[in-house]
Formats: sequence, C-alpha cells, structure tokens
Amino acid sequence: MTKIAILVCPNGLGHYKRVASLVSCLIDYSECGEFVIYCAQIQFDALKDDQVFKKFYQSKKVKFVFNLLNLAPQWVLDEKELENLNLNDWINSIKNEETILKADLVLSDNLVGILKVRPDALLMGSFLWSEVLFKRFPNHLKVKEFFKKENELLLKTHPPMLAVKSLATEGVLTKTKAVLLPWMCDDLKILKNVQKKEKNKFTIVTSFGKTQIGKKIEEEFLEKIFKINFNFDIDLKISNEAYKKFFPLSKSKTIDLSIMHYRLEDFLNAELLIGRPGAGLIHDGVRYHLPFLCIYEPQNFEMKHNAQVIHDFQIGFDLGLSLDFQLNQEKLLKIIFEMKDSQKRAKIEARIAGQKKNGIERACDWILKSRILK
Repeated sequence: MTKIAILVCPNGLGHYKRVASLVSCLIDYSECGEFVIYCAQIQFDALKDDQVFKKFYQSKKVKFVFNLLNLAPQWVLDEKELENLNLNDWINSIKNEETILKADLVLSDNLVGILKVRPDALLMGSFLWSEVLFKRFPNHLKVKEFFKKENELLLKTHPPMLAVKSLATEGVLTKTKAVLLPWMCDDLKILKNVQKKEKNKFTIVTSFGKTQIGKKIEEEFLEKIFKINFNFDIDLKISNEAYKKFFPLSKSKTIDLSIMHYRLEDFLNAELLIGRPGAGLIHDGVRYHLPFLCIYEPQNFEMKHNAQVIHDFQIGFDLGLSLDFQLNQEKLLKIIFEMKDSQKRAKIEARIAGQKKNGIERACDWILKSRILK
C-alpha cells in the first residue's frame, strides 16, 4: 500500500489548508493508500468543523502526527524571537521517523530542510523561508547560516516544487524545478446556486491568522475601525480571541461583532475579506469570490509580494501598515465605502471569478503522472 508522508509548515493555516485540499483530491485515487500528516494541533483543530474539508477529516486513509515541527522555520518580526526557532537543525526532531524514511512519497509544504533526510522529497509552496527571513535579518548570523545551508541544499538536489504561478517568488523560480499551477482551491459551485439573503448589513469577514503578529495586526485594525462613524450597519466577523477582548469595549452603534469560524456559511454572505495576505486568506478570497483588503506588517517580504499580486490583478486593495504598525484610517474608510457600492464590488468579483482555480487538480495530475509514486 502506497504511503505518503506530508510535512506542514506550522506557520498559520494557509499551508495546512493547501495540504488538506490536495489530500482531499488524492484520496480517491487507488495509487494513494495512506497519508500521514505532520502538522500542529492548532491547525488540525481550526478546520475540523469546516464543511469544505469534511472529506479530508473523515477519510480513513488520513492519519495525523502533531507538534513535531513546532521549531521549524516560520515568520518572526523581532530578532529575539529567532532564538525560539531551530532554523538549521529542526529536522532532527523527525530524522528518525520511520514513516518519513520509508514513505513512497514525502511532500513538504514550505520546509526545505526535509531534503537532508529525503533528497527525493517533493516541495510545495510559493516562497522560501530562507529568502523571507534573510530579507528581514540580512546581518543575523543564525539567519545567514540558514540562508547559506538552504541554498546549498537546493543547489544540490534541485527539487520539484508545486507552486501557484501568480505567487511564486524569485527564489522558487530560480532555485527549484517549479511546477507552476493556477490557484490551488476549488471554485465552489455552490456560489453559482446560492442567492445571498436580503440583508441590511454589510458583512466583513476577517482572517489575520493564528500567529502573534496576526493578532497584533487584528487589534490595530479593530481599534481603527471602531473610531470610524459609518452611516450604514456592518456585521464584522473577527477571531474568537479578539471578540472576547473587544466585544465588552465596543460602543459602536453601527458595527455588530460576531465570531469568525472560517466555515462555508461565514464566507457565502460576505462582501469583503480583510486580513494578512498569506496563502490561506488569498485562496479563501479566490474560492469565495471575495474582494481582499490586505493589512500586514511591511517588514514581511512574502506579505508585500502577495499584496502586490492582488493589487496588480485588481482583485483587492493593498493597505498595509506603517513601520510602527499604524493603519491609515482614512484609506480604510475609503475602501470600505467603495466596496459598499455593489457595482464597484461586482467588477472585482467578476475578475476573481475569471481566475483559473484548478491548481489542486493539476497538482494531483502531476503527482500521479510524474512517476513520483511507484
């Protein structure tokens, strides 16, 4: 029975969503017997009730191993936080994992270090952690060593890497055998059949991620939006943590807060998606035909790169933050008012609807036809 081991970067939900989508597609093929997913417990818990990934969670082919990758490369803003990561030796936590050593295929989502143990591994993602962290900390000895070792590993193995063509960074394009794909999400057919309920409120859903930096940016956004006097009612869906903090403090007469559960029903009646432009948020917007409003820390190369793509494709807005994490309240107000206009919003929704979204199917096809599974 063919066994596939999959490593999921522990940074946020985007990597996990991509893996869940891919496995949901591969499950039906007889060539794929068993999947062992190495991920964080928090990622597993976040999506277990999402109907979009019901097949992934209910399949008897899928097994999970939690929290062995917690020290793997991920985004940090403060230099002090680098001490909590084991950039070069995180692989030691799994190098003796029999499942990984003996798997017919090892797929690693954004964790290049697996190539030390399995030089035949297939990578997936649209950026490299070495390029993102090196651009942030070019003079840090630990990061410089990580950048050097990862580049040497990529040069030695030159691995294939499944990547969204629109998002692929220069590092992916030049240092891997990039397999360039359309957006890696479904174009949910249910959207074509759902009549949005008549409602008086303008619905905004948010997705700032599960990281500490995401929580900080979400709080800055909420502090600003509550200072705006809207002349229409807004239903604002925010994280559970932010809801607990801000609901008792909210005195707005026009903004109703509710908890964002990241489920199908949360997205279907929304008009605007606001958050950090990681892979998870972008694919949610593309999947549900929702215009984006990108708010993120400018020190993050990946976020800036992705926000620029959204701006260039004219499917959303790049708002960003200042270096001291201040959000432009005037621009925020202007964009929300613009998206309240159904005709202006419809133009963006039409552009999103026109984007190719068969990247998951193309990735499955590539895996099955490339003889990578034998």
